[in-house]
Amino acid sequence: VPDFGYCLETCLKVPFQSAKTSVIATLLQHDHLSRLELSELTGVSPAGITEVTQKLLQHGLLIETPSAALEKRRGRRAVRLSMQPGHSCFVGINLGEGETLLAITDLKGEVLEQRSVPPTRSPAEIPEAVRNTFVAALRSSAIPRSRVRGLGIAVAGIVDAQEGICRYSAALDWRDVPIAKMIGDALQLEAWADNDANAVAIGEHIFGNARDYDHFSSIVLGRTIGSAHYMHGIL
Repeated sequence: VPDFGYCLETCLKVPFQSAKTSVIATLLQHDHLSRLELSELTGVSPAGITEVTQKLLQHGLLIETPSAALEKRRGRRAVRLSMQPGHSCFVGINLGEGETLLAITDLKGEVLEQRSVPPTRSPAEIPEAVRNTFVAALRSSAIPRSRVRGLGIAVAGIVDAQEGICRYSAALDWRDVPIAKMIGDALQLEAWADNDANAVAIGEHIFGNARDYDHFSSIVLGRTIGSAHYMHGIL
C-alpha cells in the first residue's frame, strides 16, 4: 500500500512532486477527474497518469465511475477517478490551550468518530490518555484497527515538523517534547506533528474552503496567536 503520510507531506510542503504524490493530492482536492484532466492539472504525461492510476486501482485506492460527458479530443465516454474513502482511516489530535480532541477520519477527511481526551498534568501522561481514547473510539465506531494508517498531531507552539518535536509551547508550557514519537509509539502508528496553524491551513487546502486557492493565510486565535501561509500552492 502506498505511504500516504509521505505522499501528503511531500505534496503539501515542497514544490517538486512525484507522479504518485501529484495524483493523490489532486484527487483529494478535486475528485472525480478523468485521466486527461489529471494529466492537465498535474503536468504528468498521459502515459505516466495511466501507469500511476493503474497501480492505485490495484491497491483499491481509487474508484472508476463512467461519465455521461465525452472526453475532450477523444470523442469517447470519460471515466472519472476518485479516491476510495473507506480504504484508509487516519487519527487526528489537537493539543492546545483548551480541550484535547481525538478524531478518526476517512481518506477524504470525513470525521467518523470524535472524542475528548481526558486532561493530563504532564507530557508523560499524554500517550496513555490518547491510547485509551483511541481504543474507545475504535470500539464505538467499529472501525477495524487495520484500516488506520497514520496519525497527525496539531500542537499550539513552535514545532520541528521534520523531527516531530515541539520545541516550545507557551500554551502548554513545553520545551523539546518529542510528541510525535511518544504518541506514535503508544498507538503503534506512524505519526507526524506540526504547528496548529499549519494543520488548519493544510486541512482547508485539501478538504475545506481553501481548496481552490493557491494564496491564503490561516490564523489561530487564543492566548497566543498562530498563523500559516500558502503561496503558489506551497505552505
